[in-house]
Amino acid sequence: MSAVAGVYSYSQGKGFGFSDANFTIATGLSSDELAISNNSSYFAQFYSYTLTPLSAVIPGLWEYPYGAIYRVNDILEGVKDNTNLSKTFVRQITGEMKVVRALYYFNLVNLFGGVPSVTSTDYKYNAKLDRSTIESIYAQIRSDLDDAMDSLSVNYPSEGKIRPNLYAAKALFAKVNLYQGKWQQAFDEVNDIISSNQYNFMNVALEEVFLEGSKEAIWQLPVRNSYKQTDEAQNFIPYSGSLPNYLVTPFLLDQFETGDLRLQKWIGKTMVDNKEYRYPYKYK
Repeated sequence: MSAVAGVYSYSQGKGFGFSDANFTIATGLSSDELAISNNSSYFAQFYSYTLTPLSAVIPGLWEYPYGAIYRVNDILEGVKDNTNLSKTFVRQITGEMKVVRALYYFNLVNLFGGVPSVTSTDYKYNAKLDRSTIESIYAQIRSDLDDAMDSLSVNYPSEGKIRPNLYAAKALFAKVNLYQGKWQQAFDEVNDIISSNQYNFMNVALEEVFLEGSKEAIWQLPVRNSYKQTDEAQNFIPYSGSLPNYLVTPFLLDQFETGDLRLQKWIGKTMVDNKEYRYPYKYK
């Protein structure tokens, strides 16, 4: 259980593989949703499309998820056919770890295309792996999520929503189906979640959606500490009177209709030298 807790912890390079905000920043800059105020930053290359294989941010986007996948694979190998553990426990932990592994590969395949499919802790074998095709990675993701949905129940296995339940697996599977154009399958999975009445998607105040205990949230990792709860907030929210590190682009701002509460609640404002700047403010 200590190893399982480590999988869900915020610890760069040692816990959850996307806990350093680099994934959020890199994809936001690449999609014209974010702009950067410091053009000398390594992240500016995502905005200007000038990345090279030697760009400084790339290793973290690759190494941290694969380090995390190694820890997941280690747990899966440790519980498999383990007669010292109950079958119920093995089933539960196996389902959880396969949700986590599916999430890592879903993000990796959308960042890099075909990537090596690492499903064991044999580092000598893994070091020689070629890239798999995009199709085979998606097949692996779907297989992991199928196994997870067979293993997990609708109940969360511990306090809060730190460890995924059946609906967390279904939510990720729905997203995978959307990316693959499988519209009806995506609808069916999401409809199961909504019909469960376990979550409230309609009556949650927007400023509360991303807070701990949100009735809308399906899976939430624990916060790091009271000062820096997420690296996204640390990077996005400016100190008083300071220029934000990352700005919401006019392209994204123009997508909101007049009166859209997401513009009011999820995008912040600050004045610097009598000029207004808008920045991401989902995470408080």
